[in-house]
Amino acid sequence: MFNPTGIRINDHALSIQRRVVVAPEDMQGLVVATFFSRTINSIQASVILIERGLSSQAKVVLRAAMESLFGLRACLDGEFCERLVATDAVKRKKHFRKAEQLVQRGVIPDVDGVLTKDTLAQIEADIAETNARDLTTADIAKAAGLHDWYLGVYAMFSASVHTTVRDLTEYILVDGNGEIAALTNDPYLKACAGLLICAIEQMLMASTAAAAYFGFDHLDYWERQHKALRLLVEKEQTKRQRQSSNG
Repeated sequence: MFNPTGIRINDHALSIQRRVVVAPEDMQGLVVATFFSRTINSIQASVILIERGLSSQAKVVLRAAMESLFGLRACLDGEFCERLVATDAVKRKKHFRKAEQLVQRGVIPDVDGVLTKDTLAQIEADIAETNARDLTTADIAKAAGLHDWYLGVYAMFSASVHTTVRDLTEYILVDGNGEIAALTNDPYLKACAGLLICAIEQMLMASTAAAAYFGFDHLDYWERQHKALRLLVEKEQTKRQRQSSNG
């Protein structure tokens, strides 16, 4: 199912990954490289799900891939990268408070003895030192220049992540009269082509962002593959129009 365009872009992404060399002290480089690895791994995982007709599960993984893609592109800016890294302390404090509540309620024991005042004080010191503030996914998407993706595709895929009622309709078979005929757990192939195109486009954006950061030639490649992707989109749109006109 992963068509020639997708195969080329996947191979190109892997070739970039193999060429990346990052010094241990290069925080921004490490963040960009690891976001890149997470993005392409998530996209590859989504393709496996798409090939098996597990569209809802593929949307969940593609949404996760989008979050790492947002981070990758946003962290091409060194200042924003520092801000994003600093938010880890804010998230650690939130996790500390949640774990603290579970221990206090007797749900779990503090086996390792990490939920101490000293631990919390260190986290708060880290926050104060960097003036850390939490960043939402929308904030990161904006910094990545992908806020439209956040408002559109990311929001739509959120329905599968949160298992909304509407997202459950793929498990229902409807007869010609619009009545519910049965429940089904068969592969849902209707959305597969569109999901695959989404996966390919994310892979292309991730690979070109990584190539740009690490100084690899990428502009000509981007133009060629983006053109191939647009042709793929047009082909799929034409196919859907024909299917719609044929009833």
